[in-house]
Amino acid sequence: MKKHGKHFVTAVLVILALNTGRAIAGSGIISYQANQNPTNQDAYVTQPGNQFWTRSTGGAGPVGTGINDGGTPAWSVARGSVGAGEEFWTVTPLAADVATGNVEGWKLSTRLRLPESGRAASFGSMVDYADGSRAWTMHFGTDGDGDPIVTLFNNSTNPSFTLEGAGNTGYHDYLLAYNPLALSANLYVDGVLRISGFVGQSVGFSRLLFGDAALSTADHDVNYNSVLLVLPEPSSLALLSLAGLALLARRRR
Repeated sequence: MKKHGKHFVTAVLVILALNTGRAIAGSGIISYQANQNPTNQDAYVTQPGNQFWTRSTGGAGPVGTGINDGGTPAWSVARGSVGAGEEFWTVTPLAADVATGNVEGWKLSTRLRLPESGRAASFGSMVDYADGSRAWTMHFGTDGDGDPIVTLFNNSTNPSFTLEGAGNTGYHDYLLAYNPLALSANLYVDGVLRISGFVGQSVGFSRLLFGDAALSTADHDVNYNSVLLVLPEPSSLALLSLAGLALLARRRR
């Protein structure tokens, strides 16, 4: 992200300022983009200096690597073939940004591809945001045809959606949008509402996480093109502009 990242971040901040009517100091943006090692990428783009992603591992050795996946830059976590273990990356949001997101809303999104087939959605492939009181977790997997599955984990009902007929050759966009009035989040897959009213589960910590956090045999292969947390929720126009900027950044790479 560093080569074009400053221009990308500057444009994001300008768009948010124009479209949300609030000071940028009250906004937080945490992201992973393309195929750079997360531990070398500035994650907290709205804060001065570099706040790199923290890598955690356990069990079988690390496998994360940057790839060009048919023209799409991605960070590949290819753990499905190496046995039990975990490898994931985290950033801790500022308390002020978390508080603002809880009051005004937030959006958590990822663009990824699941190259395997027949892997149940689990902690072996996940994106997770915890706001200090609740965790909002997306688990990913595939059915026997390779169709992508996303499960919203709450340690109870775990609502799930399968993108039937999609197969495992393409990248897809997953977005959780939190509504502070409803105290719940809605899931959109490729821009279409699929699950509504998700309330997460109770926790006592704050973080943004992506990767494989399953210290078990439930490991996956997954290629992450992007992970993005925006606190608070920007307007629809700002989101469209953000998506366009992300696409432009990927094309430039």
